[in-house]
Amino acid sequence: MKFGTREILFLLLLVAIPVGSWVLVFRPRDQRIEEAREEITAKRAKLNSLNRATATIKDLENEIKQYNQAIEFFRSKLPQEKEMDQVLGEVWTLAQTCNLNVTGVRTISRVGAVSLIDPEGPYSEQPVRLQLEGDFNQALYSFLLALEKRPRITRIIKMQVAKLADPVSKDQPKTEGKVKADIEMSVFFERSAKEE
Repeated sequence: MKFGTREILFLLLLVAIPVGSWVLVFRPRDQRIEEAREEITAKRAKLNSLNRATATIKDLENEIKQYNQAIEFFRSKLPQEKEMDQVLGEVWTLAQTCNLNVTGVRTISRVGAVSLIDPEGPYSEQPVRLQLEGDFNQALYSFLLALEKRPRITRIIKMQVAKLADPVSKDQPKTEGKVKADIEMSVFFERSAKEE
């Protein structure tokens, strides 16, 4: 068989068709398929991230609900501003119940004390000074424990405890274990609407 120009051209055409279709059709299509796969992978990653964020939102809703319940719990422990005299009366009664001699209960100004309250917020604190006398083990310690268990939120800022001096005359009872306590504490309360 002789190969002439016609046969060579036919053979070249037969080889050029698959090469041309690979260059012009299959190669661009493979590039588009690869780009589509990369886009699908990126969108799946974004979708997974979105699903995780959605699950977190449900957790956040539960946490917000718990925080709101905690805020309501603590708010219930704060007296209103108009109830401050009742709170001071309760502290007085508590001290007397614990067999302490109350020599003074008064509100004081907040000088030099570190405040835990935002001055612009809806809550405030009122420093109170208590002066008490009585037995340390039986009275003062019991009073401090009872004060800690009270439903109202209070904070002891400063406390000075000194032993009472022994009496000069022998007719008076000894003061063994008797102390004088000077306590500065803060009572937290909710401001009234006009103060806000």
